Amino acid sequence: MTGLEGFSDWVLALLTRLFLYPGGVWLLVVLAGLRFACGGAATIRPTALATVLLKSSLPALSVAWAAISMLPLPGASALSAPIDRLALTALVLASLALDNHPDLREVAISASMALAVLSPLAQGDALLREVRPWEVSSVLSMLCVAVALLVLSNKVVLSLPGAVRWLSWLGLGFAPVLAGWGGHLLPGILGTSLVYATSIAILSTIGRLTSIHKPDKDWAIVTVAYGLAALSLLAALLGY
Repeated sequence: MTGLEGFSDWVLALLTRLFLYPGGVWLLVVLAGLRFACGGAATIRPTALATVLLKSSLPALSVAWAAISMLPLPGASALSAPIDRLALTALVLASLALDNHPDLREVAISASMALAVLSPLAQGDALLREVRPWEVSSVLSMLCVAVALLVLSNKVVLSLPGAVRWLSWLGLGFAPVLAGWGGHLLPGILGTSLVYATSIAILSTIGRLTSIHKPDKDWAIVTVAYGLAALSLLAALLGY
């Protein structure tokens, strides 16, 4: 296969990802589900979606869309040159940097998630190393992402780029669970959809039923997220 043929195959697979799954049609459905779970039926009405879209940074939304489209989710078209977790994390952070109205709490909590999703890689010598589900570092990483997303769950109705970033972090942080459900227990897209639907339902419910979004508690939760990220990195360095 020539370099041009390889590039053509990569582009075709990427286009499928961008417009069908995990980006495109699938992402629109999951995004609507996230907004509904966090803000109710009013947030998925056409007028509400149009209003929030007009207020959104299109570059930030585009980069976040690209990030989730390139996630190594089960059932997605295989890229001839896989994207490593460092590049995917950088894309999500780039979307945040391009946003018109960055929230200080989102900036702080995103840094903790970036550390958490990259921590398990410290055990290996490659950025494409598979993250295994029951390693201590992987479990702590998932806990960090879950705690961090709780802080951001009340922001997803205010920002489309923020909502897509939320979904991207979920895919990066819950990669071991996604690999299990989407790779072995259930067919790819069905397993991925189940993990996303369950995670959205649980995290949005906890966010609604607790006072977790009060300003005086947000920073305490951010501190917990950083603690979990640091423990994940330490466990990875120790080989756990």
